[in-house]
Amino acid sequence: MKKLILATLLSAAAASAMAVPTTTLYVTGTLSMAGCVPNLSNGGTVDFGNFGPGTLSTTDTNQLGTQNIDLTVTCESPLKVAFGITDDRPDSREPLDVVTPIGTITAAMESSMFGLGKTDDDINIGSYVLEMGGDPTVDGNAGTALLQLGSGGTWADANDRTIASDGNTLITVGSGSTPEAFGTAVFPLSISGAIQNMDTLAITDETELDGQATISLVYL
Repeated sequence: MKKLILATLLSAAAASAMAVPTTTLYVTGTLSMAGCVPNLSNGGTVDFGNFGPGTLSTTDTNQLGTQNIDLTVTCESPLKVAFGITDDRPDSREPLDVVTPIGTITAAMESSMFGLGKTDDDINIGSYVLEMGGDPTVDGNAGTALLQLGSGGTWADANDRTIASDGNTLITVGSGSTPEAFGTAVFPLSISGAIQNMDTLAITDETELDGQATISLVYL
């Protein structure tokens, strides 16, 4: 009996020594039939108004002020979803100091600026900055906006933060640093703009600002 036990142990030890180390990959996910839709107030248009002769500086950067718009994200059933914003006019972006509700975004922070189009002479008109304009409303209640810089980054409070123009800043709602599912969330956004001085723009006729950006949803 002792010989049988010894032989069994020796056999098990030999098998263990010859075994190839392995680990297991688990691929998971959720297929959902529900979806979310983004909508902007005022048809998605932010109008800085009409600036006539004599109201704009010929030598200094001209601040356009701040306008507000609401982004509403509506989901068929509660889902974790974020949004990013990508500039459609990046080649017209002009690094300028832009005064916003949270302070001055300097020309060095170009990644936070969106283009405002070009003049007929192909001169960049200026830039605008997008920021969270206050706390979101989540399913009818006050909520907290979270911001993530880059894929896989840490979520943090979005208050007093600008939204990068390359789509890599994601905004959602949640608690602490954890995104939460929602049915409807309303995100107040503030848009602050600035244009170059009139001597540089050399405008001789009516010129329209031509800013445009795309808002994309990302399911978390």
